[in-house]
This record gives sequence, C-alpha cells and structure tokens, in this order.
Amino acid sequence: MASERQLRANRANASRSTGPRSRAGKQRASKNATRHGLSVDLRGCHQETIELVARELIDDVGGIRRREAARSLAYAVLELERVSRTKLSLIKRILSVGRLHRSYVLTQIDPIIFTRREIAQIDRALSRNRMPRLRRVKAPAPLPEDQPARIAEAFRRSLPELMVIDRYERDASGRFDRALREIMQSADRAVVVPADSSS
Repeated sequence: MASERQLRANRANASRSTGPRSRAGKQRASKNATRHGLSVDLRGCHQETIELVARELIDDVGGIRRREAARSLAYAVLELERVSRTKLSLIKRILSVGRLHRSYVLTQIDPIIFTRREIAQIDRALSRNRMPRLRRVKAPAPLPEDQPARIAEAFRRSLPELMVIDRYERDASGRFDRALREIMQSADRAVVVPADSSS
C-alpha cells in the first residue's frame, strides 16, 4: 500500500505529465505512431482515378451495389500498388544506406539523407546555440558484395518492417477479393438464361 507521501508525489507527477497542451503540440503528438502512412485513407485524393477505373470495369451497366463494388475494387488496386511501392522503397533504402532508421554522428550531417523532421530538429538546436541531439548508433555491418546475398541481407534487415506492412496488404487483398466476388456475382445474376424452345 502506498504511503500518503507517495500518493502526493504521484499526484504531483501526474499533474505535470498530461501531454501537450497547445494545438501544435497535440497535432505533433497525434503523428507519433505514424511510420509509413499506409493507414491514411486516400480515397479523396484518388477519387477521379477510382471513378474512371470503376466505369471501365462495369460500363455503366448494373446497379448501385455493382458500381460500389467496382469502386472498392479500384481502390483496393491502388492500395495494393501503394503497399508494393512502400515495400520496394524500404528494401531500396536498406540497399543504399544499410539500415531503415537513421542515426548519425555530427560528422555525418548530410542534408540529402535527412528527413524534414530531422533537419528541423537540427535547425532548432543550432538556433538555440545547442548541439543537436542525434542518436549515436554503431554503423551496421556492411552488406555483402555478391548481388544475391546483398538482396537477401536487405530483405532480412527489412523483415520486421515488412511484417508490419503485411497487415495493410492483407486488408487491401481482402477488399479486392470481396469486391471482385461481388462484381462477378452481380454479373451472374444479370445473365438471363433463355428458355429452351425445343421442348
């Protein structure tokens, strides 16, 4: 059981650690878990493309459910392409840099390979006459020179991140399968079998 003194200390600590209070701080904190952006719904950005693909799929024939299924199918295709591009960029990054997450010593500052967030962090520290706090991690083991072994090692190093991304690929694949099944079922219902006139 906690003593009265510990309870007071806990309450004082809790009152100080309530998270960001400003709008900018809350907005920044809301992005803390964002790693690759695949959870963002981009239907609004790709609405025209989705509509074009949906029209090509169903040729303005069919009901509302069929049109909606065609839109879902088009969006799933866009999502699958986005996941593939993300996976490819992870592997390319490992092939070029040797790791996914950057950690540099100050002698390695290179504005080309820093993200905007990292550059902003460095600028803020330098504007306050402080040294930027960059994580100091030993350099990764060099990738093998042999091309197949090099690609295999890049895949091995990116595997944890690829497993996280796999969830988004499975979601998009499931959406694709459901939409395709709905379109095929609605096409089967639309086909009218003529009555046999010979009997």
